Amino acid sequence: MPNEPRLLLIISAVVELGAGLFLVLLPELAVGQMFPGIEGGPAALLAGRTAGTALVSLGVLSWVARNQVGAAVKPVLLALLAYNVLAVANFGYLAATTVPASIAPTVLHLALSAGFAFYVRKVSDA
Repeated sequence: MPNEPRLLLIISAVVELGAGLFLVLLPELAVGQMFPGIEGGPAALLAGRTAGTALVSLGVLSWVARNQVGAAVKPVLLALLAYNVLAVANFGYLAATTVPASIAPTVLHLALSAGFAFYVRKVSDA
């Protein structure tokens, strides 16, 4: 792995901005694609747009932090690690219980979690 988390932060920015914009701009389609079997009513649209807004914020955070190094980037790495670990738990639960297609985002967030954990530890060791 590279010495600095720049590439991981760029990947995170692209993934989160893409998913977030999809949820904000096309919430009905996004909710239907991301969560098959969930009805699209007003509550789902509101939840989709709210989640999309949060994802856009995480994408912006990742993009802005991409050039930070050392201790300056550690809080961002910890926040993104926490988010990705919780996403693994949520999508993993969905995949195991009601929406088998949720395995794809589970694996994606698991990979991002591993990357962020690696760099959190690397920054702590420095």
